[in-house]
Amino acid sequence: MWDPRQRVNVCCNRELAADRSRDEGELARRCAQLGRPVLILHGAQDPRPVWATDSLVQALPNAQRSVIKDAGHLPWLEQPQAVADEIRGFVARFEPGSQ
Repeated sequence: MWDPRQRVNVCCNRELAADRSRDEGELARRCAQLGRPVLILHGAQDPRPVWATDSLVQALPNAQRSVIKDAGHLPWLEQPQAVADEIRGFVARFEPGSQ
C-alpha cells in the first residue's frame, strides 16, 4: 500500500517510536480500566502475527478480536465487506433489546 510519491511523516514516526518506550505494565493497567467494548480487527495474512495482539486482548476487559480471512495489514481496504459485517455484528450486540 506504500505510495513512493508520498513523503514520510517524520514527526509522526518520531511520536510512534517514542510511544514504544512507555511502561507496558502501566499501559495494561490503563487498558484494564476501559469499560467500553472493543473490537480488534486483524487480517489473517497480516505480516504481524495474530498473537501480537494477545496482550491487548487480555488487557482490555471487554475486548473481542476478529480475524479477517483473506486480508493482510489493511483489512478494511482488502476485505471491506467482511470488516463492515464484523463491525455491524459487534455493534448490534449493544443495541437496545439485543440482550
